[in-house]
Amino acid sequence: MVRASITAALWHRKIPLKKPFVTALRCVDTVDDLVLKLSLGGYTGYGSAAPTVRITGDSAETIADSVKHELFPLFAADFDPRDPGGALRDAGDVSKSARYMAETALFDLAGSMQGLSLADMLGGARRRVLTNDITISMGTPQEMARDAADAAAQGFRNLKLKVGSDPETDYARLEAISRSVPDSVRLRVDANQAWDAEEGIAILKEYKKADFPIDFIEQPVPAEDIGGMARLTEANIFPIAADESVFSAADAERLMREKAAHIFNIKLAKCGGITEALAICALAEDHNARCMIGCMMEGPFGILAACQIAAARDPIHWIDLDSPLLYRGLEGVFSVAFYNERITVGNSPGIGIIDPALERWEGEKIWEAG
Repeated sequence: MVRASITAALWHRKIPLKKPFVTALRCVDTVDDLVLKLSLGGYTGYGSAAPTVRITGDSAETIADSVKHELFPLFAADFDPRDPGGALRDAGDVSKSARYMAETALFDLAGSMQGLSLADMLGGARRRVLTNDITISMGTPQEMARDAADAAAQGFRNLKLKVGSDPETDYARLEAISRSVPDSVRLRVDANQAWDAEEGIAILKEYKKADFPIDFIEQPVPAEDIGGMARLTEANIFPIAADESVFSAADAERLMREKAAHIFNIKLAKCGGITEALAICALAEDHNARCMIGCMMEGPFGILAACQIAAARDPIHWIDLDSPLLYRGLEGVFSVAFYNERITVGNSPGIGIIDPALERWEGEKIWEAG
């Protein structure tokens, strides 16, 4: 236990995107990025989170308030770098995004203090190279086919597509994309809770009949419709991935028990951080299940942590960590490198930040303490 005062600072930044990112739910041209910096004895740790009100219910204000008033007091004076997750064990029911940001910063600080990467803190990397996908922003079938062909030309073999706006238009999008890319390219289709079970089965049968190169269907029905997820899983037209249905290890356990998904999408922001993500991985290993690790449209620091976890945990078979590829530019220096579909995970201490470049995107420091 280190009995010394941790100092903290919170930034709010805007990260510009190369082009507007469009889904059935929203259109954004910047990423809203909250960054927490923790300092102790010459060592630093960073975490980040994005306000995702539609998914987590967390606004920028609720995230900031939770860090300031609920989480920081738990570890400001006492911190054990051998058990960074333990600092928030008594946090209770707080903002998941705030917990994710604080826990990432604590693990990064602990890694810096011990000279260990997060992957090494978790027992060591099983692999150092990850294969990423890229999301094709929603548009007309022609626009999406062009973007998919461009991504394939850059070497991407896995494309993520958002559907759910209209079945006929979605079919036309998939048809146009399938025709525009080489046979080696696979599609991951995210319905974003758009269907009910009966509609979903009918739509997926049409996709199967068309022989679209689909690897899996993500969250086809509303998150709370576990029965609908089970029906689609049992139908076995395509593998079914749970996203909004799995916020926690308890959710994952229920889905496994009720056979309501083939694949479990872990997002650190959604489950509240590294500790809960590891618990989902452990369940998946126990049940011989497979996971994908994904991200929100968010800043890079939390995604670095997700890459480290993916490198260290065998149940993670699919990587959906493409937000940094959509920025107008990735500011900073990291031992985790993003190049087209290839992510290389280095072994610098913590989550892999060498130069955080906090001042190079538009933003301001909004709080400091300690």
